[in-house]
Amino acid sequence: MSESSRPRRQARLSARALAAAEQPPELPVTRNSKRTAKSKATSATAQAGTAAPAPQDAAEDLRILLNEPKSELTRLNMSDIVNAKVWQMLSPAARERLALLLPRSAALNFKPELDASHPALQASQDSGSTSAHAPSGGPSLMPSASRPACSSPSDRGGQSRDIDPTHFTDPHFLAAMRTFQDHLFTGWLAPSHARVLAEFEEGVRAGTLHAAWKDEAWDTTELGVAAEEATAGDQGATTVASPAAPRKQPQSGSAGLREWKLADLARRAALQEGDVLAYKRHFAALNVTVEKDALIERIHPKTRALKLVMLPGAAGALPPELVRAEPTPATVDLFQLDANSAAQLDTGVLDADGRVPRGARPHGNAWKYVTVWRWRGAVPDGGGVADANARGGRESFGTLHYLRSALLQER
Repeated sequence: MSESSRPRRQARLSARALAAAEQPPELPVTRNSKRTAKSKATSATAQAGTAAPAPQDAAEDLRILLNEPKSELTRLNMSDIVNAKVWQMLSPAARERLALLLPRSAALNFKPELDASHPALQASQDSGSTSAHAPSGGPSLMPSASRPACSSPSDRGGQSRDIDPTHFTDPHFLAAMRTFQDHLFTGWLAPSHARVLAEFEEGVRAGTLHAAWKDEAWDTTELGVAAEEATAGDQGATTVASPAAPRKQPQSGSAGLREWKLADLARRAALQEGDVLAYKRHFAALNVTVEKDALIERIHPKTRALKLVMLPGAAGALPPELVRAEPTPATVDLFQLDANSAAQLDTGVLDADGRVPRGARPHGNAWKYVTVWRWRGAVPDGGGVADANARGGRESFGTLHYLRSALLQER
């Protein structure tokens, strides 16, 4: 037998060699390999941390879903998640609780009923009819005031607990869902808006806040048409320009009313020397009513600014020697005020009274707080008081607001 045909013996590998053969070959460590391993470890840690959210996170997610503008409900079609098919998927206990939030018309056996003030119901009562329902199958003639209160699903006045599936496609129900989406998107359901609304309601009840638009509501609705007619009439008329430079006139309309000053009324003789300006304003928050008379002692011939005198403190009526047709110097100290606008007059009178601090004075329309008193016709002769009233026989010519509006309509 030759040596080439003889079987050869194989050497047995040691345990260390077997272990080295089973391990994969080590790759050279590079910068990219370290970065890849680090990113994998980070992603694994993030997945482990978000796998099981905490209970407080679930409550916060529910609050965001139902109250915040970034809710997913603002980008969904509400009919896809609130419909008859989803209603049937709920448990009976859940349907009973949610049925309390639906109107009575959502029940399967609902029958429309007339209100107690409906003429048909009153006619049936006058005729002595005892029928509870209309003979033609129309609405029930039972007054709605006699219906029992719906305090539970089983207490529905004989109505079924089952909900009509067509109620979820009713236009009123769909409109209500869209309104909910609008309120959610605009932030009206957020806690921040609830706090702002609570502060506003508290301020309105306390008298520290007011709706500013109400002060100009009458000017906008009533004077807008008159201002447009006056402007159209002025454009159609032929005017001759004077050699002197014209003075800037206040604009017409509700926007122009804000530019009017007391000097504009004085230029048109709506305010004259010797007039008494009767101020009256009530402050609900302080339960204080300020009433004070001021005498127009002088009107500046160029600027038409008013120089007023009044008694300081809570005293309202002027001294008798000042309200006479021929006034004499007062025997008491007087508070003097120079005013060119209604706001300056309002601030000056309240400063002279001293009972209402500046921080407790809400914004208001000062033109409505002042009434102009003047002698009708010629000034009475003699230095005595012409009448028994405290303003020397003067008569009321209306508030500054009324006089301003009348001058605007005359233009």
